[in-house]
Amino acid sequence: MEIFQQTSYDPYDRHTYKVYLCNGKSKHFDYYDDAKDFWFSNLRKSNYLNYITVEDKSIKKQKSGFK
Repeated sequence: MEIFQQTSYDPYDRHTYKVYLCNGKSKHFDYYDDAKDFWFSNLRKSNYLNYITVEDKSIKKQKSGFK
């Protein structure tokens, strides 16, 4: 049986998290635990939460339009 071992104790901050609400708005979180806490604290509200996206901080968004 293969056992996972932690390879680094450095803080993991490669991603940001965005919680999308059913009303079209979104909330941005820098930490997974904050996004998770928000999600589960609002889970019982009917038609409030839609989905969560995980965004890589290292990927810069491309500008639209022509050069």
